[in-house]
Amino acid sequence: MRKEIKVYQYHPVFYYFVGISTAPEDPFKSDKYILPADSTEIKPPIVQNGQIAIFDCVNKKWNICEDSFLHPKVINISFVARNNTAQKQRSIDERLISSFIQLVKHLYKNNEFYEVNPQMVLANISTTLNILNTKITNVYNTYNNIKFLKECSLSQHTEYHIDIEQIIYIIKKIIDEIIILFYITHNLSDVNKTYNIKYDDIGKVLGAEKCKNKNFKNLLSSISYDKFHCFFKIINELHNAYKHDILQISAMSIWSNTDLAIFAYRTKENNLNEIMYINVYLSQIITAFNDFLLDIAHIENFNGKHKLLSM
Repeated sequence: MRKEIKVYQYHPVFYYFVGISTAPEDPFKSDKYILPADSTEIKPPIVQNGQIAIFDCVNKKWNICEDSFLHPKVINISFVARNNTAQKQRSIDERLISSFIQLVKHLYKNNEFYEVNPQMVLANISTTLNILNTKITNVYNTYNNIKFLKECSLSQHTEYHIDIEQIIYIIKKIIDEIIILFYITHNLSDVNKTYNIKYDDIGKVLGAEKCKNKNFKNLLSSISYDKFHCFFKIINELHNAYKHDILQISAMSIWSNTDLAIFAYRTKENNLNEIMYINVYLSQIITAFNDFLLDIAHIENFNGKHKLLSM
């Protein structure tokens, strides 16, 4: 059984102690552990009322300082694809890029879509996957260049984070379009009568996951919701953080030397009393996205497990 150790997490911007977590043993290096971002094995000191422990990342020690910080509730969220932190996928599977429209042709077989042409939608998704792969390659090249040079201009740094945002937007958009096509498939007569698509994005599906309607259950089955609901949740939260949240600009200053990591702050309606801090490797997102597309295209039956980690 793989061992784990206790680690102490600090705020990603202000470095004050926020809580205790665990780090799993590195499967490839004996007696080494994979520490979460913004954490240390060094135990913080006991502080008195009005004091706070702040971690010095340079000298690797805790300092006791006067506590002048606001302390909103912070929920740390991470995501692991396939329950395997060592596995890294950095591209979209070529089988999906080359013939996605053929792979999911069961979506539109024997169905009459009056206002939506599923073949065109699927062809567009296939083309978009190719563009997405180029963006993923480019952002990893930028990451490696910045990591090697140890510095970059503000414009380079901003462009790098915008590229990451676009990758998340594209992934969510593709999933939303697939949800729409499956919804029409299972509600064809109603859609042709009412011209209303009730579930057209991840957020609406997540918000109605307990709905007992037969057609909605068929939709959940078609997108393998039981297998991928954790992936849908992390994509939806990242997308909303990038799209809506005023705090997101602060996350752009956070950097990981381990792998290309995505950091995001998310509040509910910009309420600063409760903040969700999202920390996930891009390779984990790509791995889960591949798993999802390969599963619904009936290329590979995904039997693994994706996990949301909350601390």
